[in-house]
Amino acid sequence: MSGVAGFDVVIEALRGNVMFLQEAQDSWEEAHNKVKGKTLEEDDLGLLGKQGDIPGAYNGAAENLFAGLLKGVENLGKAAASLRAVVDDQAEREEEIEAELRKTQ
Repeated sequence: MSGVAGFDVVIEALRGNVMFLQEAQDSWEEAHNKVKGKTLEEDDLGLLGKQGDIPGAYNGAAENLFAGLLKGVENLGKAAASLRAVVDDQAEREEEIEAELRKTQ
């Protein structure tokens, strides 16, 4: 743990958050894959479905869901990668500080 300007960085806690983000990304990606390609044809629900444009409404909603899940997967991946970079940078800084302290002892 290191402190800078009044706050402490707990690397292990940050690593736990990286894992949490990666697990969330996996869950979103699994949901994304489940809805991928699930569409209705115009005649799938018969004449009433066709007249009410139920397949079209469903397909539009499914497309929005698919796009939203994909965006979530991408954003969670970016967040995990960014936080991982912070963790790696902080760990490197702590190693440098520890090396300097060992030199002075």
